[in-house]
This record gives sequence, structure tokens and C-alpha cells, in this order.
Amino acid sequence: MSKFEKALIKLLRGASDNNFDFEDLVTLLTKLGFEYRIKGSPHFL
Repeated sequence: MSKFEKALIKLLRGASDNNFDFEDLVTLLTKLGFEYRIKGSPHFL
């Protein structure tokens, strides 16, 4: 199982909403077609 699949299952279960890693969220959203960019301090998705 890939990191993307594990993160997606973890998110869809809803059991770890408060403990979801930012890196996993970025991985999920970029695989789903969102663009990840950093402009200064804030992160944009």
C-alpha cells in the first residue's frame, strides 16, 4: 500500500482528524491535482 493510499484511508476514517500530518495532507492534495506553493511564510494549496 502506498503512502498516498494509507493517508487517504486515515483521512476518510475520520478517527485522526486532529492528528493528521501536514506532510500527508500535502501528499494527498497534490496527488488529487492541487498545486503546492510557498510564498514567503504561508503555504498555499
